[in-house]
Amino acid sequence: MDQKARRRTDTRRWLLAWPRAVPIALFLLVLAVIGVAVYSIEAGEAEGQKARMHERAQAIASALERRGSTSSSYLRAGAAMVSSMSDVPPDLFPRFVSQLQLDGDYRGADGIGWAQVITPGEVPEFERRGRAMGWRDFAVNPAPKSGTKRLVPVTFLQPDTVRN
Repeated sequence: MDQKARRRTDTRRWLLAWPRAVPIALFLLVLAVIGVAVYSIEAGEAEGQKARMHERAQAIASALERRGSTSSSYLRAGAAMVSSMSDVPPDLFPRFVSQLQLDGDYRGADGIGWAQVITPGEVPEFERRGRAMGWRDFAVNPAPKSGTKRLVPVTFLQPDTVRN
């Protein structure tokens, strides 16, 4: 008997001895293919979700960076105006803010303001200058406590709303 014939005979004997082996083997093979397919689908979905989350995070980071850059520009413009003069007249700051042409939505802020850093010894002179600008009841509030090294009273704040 040649080798091919012997193999066929061995296979037939095996099939006769184990008649349910072929369906079980096919079932296990199909089950393995399905398992690999499910794993591939789940891995692809997880990667897609990760990519979408990364894209959203990038969009949020870009929006925050743009907003910070805009606010920074406002601060630089205000610093340039204040540093160019020794005293800021009361009518100048509202004009300055209106020239910025803000969209009315400060997005996270109640407004734009200016505050001068002073020491407790400079409070009387600061209040005198405020009254000289036309603010009758101008006073630093609350009054400085002992041990206070510096104060930063808000002098100008726009827009002029009830909350501000």
